[in-house]
Amino acid sequence: MSNLYLTSIKNVFSEFVNFINRLPCIYVFNIKINILAQVFGLIGLIFVVIAYQKNDKLSFLKFCNLQFCFTILESLLLLAYTSVFKIGSGIFRNLVVAYYIKSNKKMPKFWNLIFILMVVVPSMFFINSWVAYLPIFSSIVSTLVTCQNNFKLLKCGGIVVEIISMTHSLFIGAYVGFIRQSIILIAIIVGLIKYIRYEKNQKYYYIG
Repeated sequence: MSNLYLTSIKNVFSEFVNFINRLPCIYVFNIKINILAQVFGLIGLIFVVIAYQKNDKLSFLKFCNLQFCFTILESLLLLAYTSVFKIGSGIFRNLVVAYYIKSNKKMPKFWNLIFILMVVVPSMFFINSWVAYLPIFSSIVSTLVTCQNNFKLLKCGGIVVEIISMTHSLFIGAYVGFIRQSIILIAIIVGLIKYIRYEKNQKYYYIG
């Protein structure tokens, strides 16, 4: 019976791969680009740009999770299954953080360890060079700043995360990803400047 289930899973996986291979693609400098995956990636990019323009953490987390949903679809179409688990962990983390914000409760520190282990442990099975450590490090930074009750720190952490991600993309030759991360980096910097101005206006309002 177990062999039958295993065969069924293999058949489903094989059909999925065949489906992906039949999707329309274009070639740019001999690089095969899945058009539908790029559409999902573009939608995700729009959501993350919007997220970093928000001045409250709940709205930020909501748009980040919308971005994650489309990035998961993109990763599935690119057959990047390890990314799917990593992104899924990010969605779970954001939902937990949002729950504690809505409940007006302080999130226990053990959650930080759980979130980090969810990313680090599975990733360790796919380490083949020092470059592979960069996404792990960026995920740890992202988790630590997301779990802090400091929205400005979260935006600053986003800058660090994108610089690490851009470095990783350059080393592995993911130039489309590098361009996308550059756009996100600019959006984060703009969002950070807007948030600093927002904080100043809030202080003047309360003083007045």
